Amino acid sequence: MTEVEFAFLPEWEAKVLAGEKTATTRRTKHADPGDTFTAFGKKFRVVAVDRPTLQEVRALYWKDEGCASPAEFEEVWNRIHPRAGFRPMQRVFFHRWEPFDTVHPSAEPLFSPDGKSAVYFHTSEHMEEVADESVSLIFTSSPYGIGLRYWPANSSPAEGQKERPVTSWAEYERFFDGLKPVWRECVKKLAPGGFLIINMAPTHSESEFFPEEGSFMFPILDDLSHFIRKELGLLLKWKYYWLAQRSNNNSKGESQPVLGSYPIPLEGQVIRHAEEVLVFRKAGGRKLTEERMERRRKSKLTLAEWRDSFNQVITIVGARKEHAPSGDVHLAPFPDELAARFIRGYSCIGDVVLDPFLGTGTTVAEAIKLGRRGIGYEVQPEWRDLIAKKTQILAPSVGRPSKLSEFEDAHIESLGEKR
Repeated sequence: MTEVEFAFLPEWEAKVLAGEKTATTRRTKHADPGDTFTAFGKKFRVVAVDRPTLQEVRALYWKDEGCASPAEFEEVWNRIHPRAGFRPMQRVFFHRWEPFDTVHPSAEPLFSPDGKSAVYFHTSEHMEEVADESVSLIFTSSPYGIGLRYWPANSSPAEGQKERPVTSWAEYERFFDGLKPVWRECVKKLAPGGFLIINMAPTHSESEFFPEEGSFMFPILDDLSHFIRKELGLLLKWKYYWLAQRSNNNSKGESQPVLGSYPIPLEGQVIRHAEEVLVFRKAGGRKLTEERMERRRKSKLTLAEWRDSFNQVITIVGARKEHAPSGDVHLAPFPDELAARFIRGYSCIGDVVLDPFLGTGTTVAEAIKLGRRGIGYEVQPEWRDLIAKKTQILAPSVGRPSKLSEFEDAHIESLGEKR
């Protein structure tokens, strides 16, 4: 950690001190994450340094810069750099900071009183707390990477979730490649015959960043299926379609259809209501002990539950955005019933259900309600209190081991029998 210097225009004092300006764009790199600086008598810590273009800063980060509009950011830049001016494609250094005395939420794990369910607050690239081949079902909604930015500078896509569109094919490839270690780790933890189920929406480019191609679909679903089959050896067993029934209304409740080139044909914009749920299965069979046979009998579904679980078209209203006590907003939680349907249909009572991108805790909460053992990983500790509340029986890990593997009968009673 180094003490560095940033020079600010006097006009920024009020906004810097009030937290309305939390970033600065410079032509040269002034600091690294962790470095500190003092401005207007207050100490700050640099938390990220990114390399966007000026066009991206103007379109996406003008509020972070303390400006009232994108046009104001461009005007300020031109005023500070009159000779070079505002060149949209110029790469710059975008420095984010926070007050030095900022206290972050605890990242301590959460455990259920019986020690059979847990939530860990670190990346799921290394799920060391979970035994290999011990998980019956992985149900998750992974980062989409398009329309949302899921990684800050100098970190992997598995870390963080901030709103920001992908602006180039190179960035898309980086996002996709960055998630591969998580999928490899998931398959490592999955038992033979276990299921990996991924909910994902089709995602589109923004024409502002792809002026020649315009708006188009990124092939993330096809790329993911190909990667999981070709490199991880899992076959796509089923594909479901979730009709999320999201509204296109504005804040006043008025209909706001996506029209595209209306009324001229050819470039109409499709109103997107459907998301896909991909069901992959790992090769191999499960060891059918008498104990497991009994658990399977206890997991019988009613006819209505069976039809719900294995109907390829799912009609459930999408969940609303969820808010953490810190004020953070989760933009894409999935509804409780969506998780419940797949947990009922693809696992048995007592099985381990894992979510490597837990978010606000839905998968673990529903797993516990249905008599399963829920394990979750989440990189944002801001959701810790909400997860504890949502799962109800999860309590802070006071006096408990940091890993489930430290319990007696590790990976058997706590994480399910190894198959």
